Amino acid sequence: MTKHLRRFTIIANVDNLKIFLFLVIIVFASSANAQMGIGTSVPHSSAQLDITSTSKGLLIPRMTLAQRDAIASPATGLMIFQTDVNPGFFYFNEGSWRKLTAKVNGFGDIKHSYQSANHNGWYLLTGQLKSTLPAGAQAVATALGIGSNLPDTRDRILKHRASIGESAGSFSGSNTIALIQSNLPNVILTTSSSGLHTHSYTDAHWSSENWGNSGLLGSGGNQDTDNGRVYTNLTTASAGAHTHTMSLNGGVTQTLVDNRQAGFNLNMFIYLGN
Repeated sequence: MTKHLRRFTIIANVDNLKIFLFLVIIVFASSANAQMGIGTSVPHSSAQLDITSTSKGLLIPRMTLAQRDAIASPATGLMIFQTDVNPGFFYFNEGSWRKLTAKVNGFGDIKHSYQSANHNGWYLLTGQLKSTLPAGAQAVATALGIGSNLPDTRDRILKHRASIGESAGSFSGSNTIALIQSNLPNVILTTSSSGLHTHSYTDAHWSSENWGNSGLLGSGGNQDTDNGRVYTNLTTASAGAHTHTMSLNGGVTQTLVDNRQAGFNLNMFIYLGN
């Protein structure tokens, strides 16, 4: 009787062990794909881990900048709280650590950047076709009043539009100017009134005649009687207003003058979302 009882106990224990192992396997197999809830028995269907509490929060790992950078091959989306050097929450994305900030970009915002391609809802203002953008960005661009192409702002500067005559997104001004006669003030040119120069004149002679053979010159006079002819001394004026005429070369081809100031060159983007 005792022998049979012992045999039954051993068989029963073996059977119980099999059942226990079977249950453990089932639990581990199901937990590998099951959702987990902390503080709730019904985790949300969209969450692998649902933590529910009305009195406590989630405390993620805290570390210094040096400790953060020492993490080997961080996964995309990995998050830590940095305790020194610009403290705050940081997450790893696109090969670098990025700080979570409260800044929210608004549709139509403009920025300058070293980046040279569309990124994270920002689109280059190089005249690219609106139809090549994501559907959501196209809708935003249309709502902002942008036509079939994004504005091309290359080689232009930003300025606040005038209240009258200029609409947002329009262009004005030019990189070059031409100096024409109407742009120039009146100029009066003067020359010196002194200096050596000559004038031609016709000498008057034989102004009077007196018959006779002897040449006589009256004392203190200005007539010379010679062989019956009288010569009168004539002079030209040494002063008096007179004019000179000169001409300037006109009708030449105008050369455009560069009107751009020295600048620091970057790319310009508009935020339209994704």
